[in-house]
Amino acid sequence: MFALHPAYACSPETALDEFRDAIKALHKAGIEVILDIVLNHSAELDLDGPLFSLRGIDNRSYYWIRETAIITTGPVAATRSI
Repeated sequence: MFALHPAYACSPETALDEFRDAIKALHKAGIEVILDIVLNHSAELDLDGPLFSLRGIDNRSYYWIRETAIITTGPVAATRSI
């Protein structure tokens, strides 16, 4: 398990390089790498809240919406759970 976040790197400026090096080393050792990106986790709570993530791109495509709240993520989560 790996989180590509500057705080977990030896130095914040090298996080991406460290990640690339780790992938190359794993491949060289014959280990396949599966990259699981979870785009549907966001801090957006309701229709009046700030835009942090997918809601700012195309709200109705990424969230199932009631009149007053975003209740869950849509097609991205459904696709991921299959």
